[in-house]
Amino acid sequence: MYDQLADAMTVFSEAKNIFPYWQKETLRQWEDWFEGCLPQIVEGMSERAFYLHLMKGTAQLNDGHTTVYPPQALARTTFSPISFCWIENQLCISKATAAYQQFLYQPIRLINGLTPEDFLAEKVLPYFWHEKINFALQEFTDYAFFILQENYTLTFALESIEIPFESESPKFVERNALPKTAKWIAENSSAAFYQLADKAYIQLKNFASEAVVRSFYDQLPWLSKQTALIFDLRNNPGGNSGYADQICQAFFTERFPVEGAFRQVIDLEKYANGSQLLHQQKETWEASELECLQTFQHQYLEKSEEYSFTPEYCGKLADMPVMILQNEGTYSSAENFLIAFDTQQRATLIGTASAGSTGQPAWISLKTGGIFQITAKKVCYPDGRPHHNIGVLPQRVIQTALADYQADRDPALEEATRK
Repeated sequence: MYDQLADAMTVFSEAKNIFPYWQKETLRQWEDWFEGCLPQIVEGMSERAFYLHLMKGTAQLNDGHTTVYPPQALARTTFSPISFCWIENQLCISKATAAYQQFLYQPIRLINGLTPEDFLAEKVLPYFWHEKINFALQEFTDYAFFILQENYTLTFALESIEIPFESESPKFVERNALPKTAKWIAENSSAAFYQLADKAYIQLKNFASEAVVRSFYDQLPWLSKQTALIFDLRNNPGGNSGYADQICQAFFTERFPVEGAFRQVIDLEKYANGSQLLHQQKETWEASELECLQTFQHQYLEKSEEYSFTPEYCGKLADMPVMILQNEGTYSSAENFLIAFDTQQRATLIGTASAGSTGQPAWISLKTGGIFQITAKKVCYPDGRPHHNIGVLPQRVIQTALADYQADRDPALEEATRK
């Protein structure tokens, strides 16, 4: 009980001092959640119930980099052999091991006795960032058994099936919608390169390590011969924005703006002054007083403008036309990549809005073994345009329909190759 109380207090207080998106109503909801948490802990909660409660609490903040990860020994003992997506208001399997390939993109009528809508409302959205349903479903895949505590029972139009969880991390079968004429050039865990007629197709899978930068610049002689480059950042979960910036640098001849950044600043003198000002009855406040009040209420943010410059990569593909494929799975530092090109009007963005969540997260260890992840930086475009919970918007909106997935068609890529 005492460790749970300590962890709940840690999550509550650290969030107040770090999170950069507080509003009056959000703070009230956060305080209500914490106050409701304490008696439940005192009455007695299992570790599973405790972490589900923490996950629900942090999900209220509605931020893609804010969550609680339960201890792996508690939550990651079994693995899901399927992953879900939400397309045209229908729940489908988007990825699967070899045993369940025949069910890909078949609309699910019932899942564990629930309609898809009720399943989302009861089992998925309460625990994860709910601004983007497909992001929440992807996160749910990692904790499905922890939440459900039973195998999947899925009902399709013509049949029902039980899908058990597995004891080892499954290997999903990767489907490829590239045209048959695509010529493979190279591939690793970070990137894949193909020749598509006179254009280069570059799938950037993540920005998790410097390997993605090395892979890209290793292909520079081949890339330089192309008439255009097509970057595919769909479902890129991000990683280190510095690696994304280093690839961007090839297309810019000087340093380039990355983002506008805002962070909480707790000046204790202003904090104390703000606490006293709250007790005064005034109709108007001077600017300095407002700053103190905002500091006390965790809403005073200091702005900085962030730039990137990597001289050794500067301008190596400065004249190369660029198209970028994106979707709501384009997340975190992958969105920084989009913002750099979009700000400079240096590429044509094709697809759907990106996830809408960048920002440097803090990782805070909990006594009960989990991790509290909390966004520490509010981010906007360099010119001040917001994208949090909105996403980076494409110039050419191309939706992939359920029928396209079923037929392995890729209308966004088709649009890019026509240019």
